[in-house]
Amino acid sequence: MAPSKPRKTQHEIENHHERRKAAGSINAFAEQKGVTRSIRNFKHRQETKQNIKASQLREYRKVMKREGMEASRGTSRKREDNDDNDEAKKNTVVDPDEKIRHKRKPKMNPLTKSLQKKKERFEQQATDRLQHDEDAKKLVKRQKQRQRQSKLMSRKTQRGQPMMKHMINNLLTKMGDK
Repeated sequence: MAPSKPRKTQHEIENHHERRKAAGSINAFAEQKGVTRSIRNFKHRQETKQNIKASQLREYRKVMKREGMEASRGTSRKREDNDDNDEAKKNTVVDPDEKIRHKRKPKMNPLTKSLQKKKERFEQQATDRLQHDEDAKKLVKRQKQRQRQSKLMSRKTQRGQPMMKHMINNLLTKMGDK
């Protein structure tokens, strides 16, 4: 007879089931992530703010109705015109050239800084490109000069001796540069 497997205790069986339950679904796992949770909390806060504003507005309208005013007129900041001012306004003629228009302060563009940085970066890249091209031209010019100089320095006489004329000129130009 083959030896039988030892029986699992009740505690081991329950523990096994709890471990299987602990895995949970993918959706439950995704909802526990911080980003999702913070978005949910943000939406909840926005909804509560809207509810509070709506209740305050309703209460404001009730008070305005009790006072005998229209709620929409109560929000405006216009003063009521007096009869004296109406007559004075009718009698005065306003020249359209004299009319002063109050210009609104332009709204701040939220992208101003980033556009300015982009423009500066573009200008910087253009200057870098020009500098790079100039450096490349100088390098090519310097290489050609060195080739000419080395060709002169390596010249020999008919008997194989180096030509001193070019060596002396080279030394003189070096001394003149310094």
